[in-house]
Amino acid sequence: MSEGDDVVVIGGHRTASYTITKVKKINPKGKIRTEYGDLMYDENGRVTGGSWNKTSLSPDTSEIREEIWRGNIIKKLSGTDFSTLSSEQLTEIYDIT
Repeated sequence: MSEGDDVVVIGGHRTASYTITKVKKINPKGKIRTEYGDLMYDENGRVTGGSWNKTSLSPDTSEIREEIWRGNIIKKLSGTDFSTLSSEQLTEIYDIT
């Protein structure tokens, strides 16, 4: 990991939440600070400083990007008011499931 690299901050208790950000600084001892929040991480991506926070840091990968995309789609669909859709649209959705 280098300064300026894209990384993913993974947090959450019951379900993971993801935030894509950049490595802001890596100090001489290898502690990593990102542009998101003010936590510091060790070289393994774990929060340092005895924080109760279970946030971790991961390299940005296509697998994580896809998981973020899927989560966003599922969230959008779960909030959809299906009563506004036409019968044809409802049938298309029904045929998928």
